[in-house]
Amino acid sequence: MIGAVNTVINENGKLTGHNTDGVGYMQAVKDAGHDIIGKNMTLLGAGGAATAICTQAALDGVASINVFSIKDQFFDRAKHLVDNINARTNCKASLYDLADKTELNKSIDNSYILTNATSVGMAPNTDNCIITDESVLRSDLIVSDVIYNPMETKLLKMAKAHGCKTFNGLYMLLYQGAEAFKIWTGQDMPVNLPFSLITVLTAPIIFAAGLKSSTNSHIRFLSGIVQLKPRTPITFNPSTAVLRLSTPTSKHKYT
Repeated sequence: MIGAVNTVINENGKLTGHNTDGVGYMQAVKDAGHDIIGKNMTLLGAGGAATAICTQAALDGVASINVFSIKDQFFDRAKHLVDNINARTNCKASLYDLADKTELNKSIDNSYILTNATSVGMAPNTDNCIITDESVLRSDLIVSDVIYNPMETKLLKMAKAHGCKTFNGLYMLLYQGAEAFKIWTGQDMPVNLPFSLITVLTAPIIFAAGLKSSTNSHIRFLSGIVQLKPRTPITFNPSTAVLRLSTPTSKHKYT
């Protein structure tokens, strides 16, 4: 139903595609300590991340999902997705124009969780927020954002100020990678090890020795942000969760 893949496995010459984003999001919800099965969701966006989240949430047993999207190139595709969900799952899905603030406010008021699956609020446009009416942010509402740069978007800051429980997109990123790892290897990825690597802002790191950065990259650690020059050698020790960056004159160790 998603219509896109991010993980491909080669089985004796037969290529099979999977999409792990939705699985990653639902695991992130559990990791944050929430149970949204049988509950109502308001989902903002209709792009790739939103489609994966909507599909997996419906398959896992979320009772209803109201999708709000601007009327762009994704709107018709979102209508097809909603129709598929209603036909193939027990979830009740509906699609609305994001410009309809009356419906949006009503949906949030009746929802257990509000999820921003758009890029609104992502760096460098951190002052942007898809929610303009803060009165909808009641204290018993869970608010999540798929964005992880910044770690706390304007939406999450607003929600936290109103007493909402919040979480960002970092663990969705981690768990979708863990699901891909399992598909490729048949083994569970030791997800506790990458926790000290907070996030990769502009380029992914594969947890393997000998990788070199091919572009200027920024990596966020617990201790701050490190900028990498092109071709900086990177080694990662999975047993200790230590990343080493080597330059011609010095070596640096980060955790």
